[in-house]
Amino acid sequence: MSCSITLTGQIVVNPNACSTSCGACSSSGSGVATTMKPLTLQCSGSAWQGVSSTDCPVRIATTGQVGAAYVDLPAAESLDEIDLLYVNSDAQISLRIGADVARLAAVGASWPVTFAGGEAFDFSVDSAPVLMTFSAGSTTAQQAANAINAAAASAGYSYLPCSVGSDGQLVLVSNTTGNSSLVVLDTELAAIGFSTASIGTDRAAGSGEDISVYGAFYAQFTPATTRVQVSGTANIDVLAAKR
Repeated sequence: MSCSITLTGQIVVNPNACSTSCGACSSSGSGVATTMKPLTLQCSGSAWQGVSSTDCPVRIATTGQVGAAYVDLPAAESLDEIDLLYVNSDAQISLRIGADVARLAAVGASWPVTFAGGEAFDFSVDSAPVLMTFSAGSTTAQQAANAINAAAASAGYSYLPCSVGSDGQLVLVSNTTGNSSLVVLDTELAAIGFSTASIGTDRAAGSGEDISVYGAFYAQFTPATTRVQVSGTANIDVLAAKR
């Protein structure tokens, strides 16, 4: 038996007036507070675990034109899974459903690795290149990640693109989401697990489906989505629910 939440007319999350913590609800979108509330709806023996919503219209303003930059959707960011989403916007915005960064994980490196010195490893994230060489000596995975991040910082990166995964292998990530976000190996180095032969590819892309919204948007996701972002300048109301 399938289950759905039917929305008719106006969604009311909190029938009371805005709390003082979020300020007065107004067209300026000054309210910023969000609340988590239980949902009592039962379906097939399982309850909806909760809902996160904006108590007042929230003002969002991303840089550039709509679609140029994305931020996490208010209220929805507090849930690790999203089964139901309602957004109402007073201006054109873009929602990115299932947003994720590009992520390329190394395969097959055996740490520590002993470098002779001068081994090159070059990569790029969203077309921004990082060129580096490793110094001679025995190097752990964390030390290698530190060296890669130092080279990235020297190349102008504002974040740390390399970390050590739970399996002990290096991981390169982008700092933006969407299908256009890309991590690319430019000069491969098999010793640290970054090679087409070991990974099966020399690149990884981010993900996310972009949807244009002006007014009310409602959707249920099967399976649940894990991250939703928004782009544009508008006052928005948000309700997100998790089973």
